[in-house]
Amino acid sequence: MLEIMNNGPVVCSFEPNYSFMTFNGKGVYSDIKTKTWKDLKLSQPEWQQVDHSVLCTGWGEENGKK
Repeated sequence: MLEIMNNGPVVCSFEPNYSFMTFNGKGVYSDIKTKTWKDLKLSQPEWQQVDHSVLCTGWGEENGKK
């Protein structure tokens, strides 16, 4: 958040679950079924496979969901 406030948009890359492919683009996307390295209490990986990149221009809240 500080990076965006101080320097503008940043590129974010990720490896989405299949449910992302069918997301209709309305609202805030989340996939609560996916376990991450944090959920599994593993050490942070040195690298992570990604196949999507987006430009993050800000943040907010919609219907109480961050």
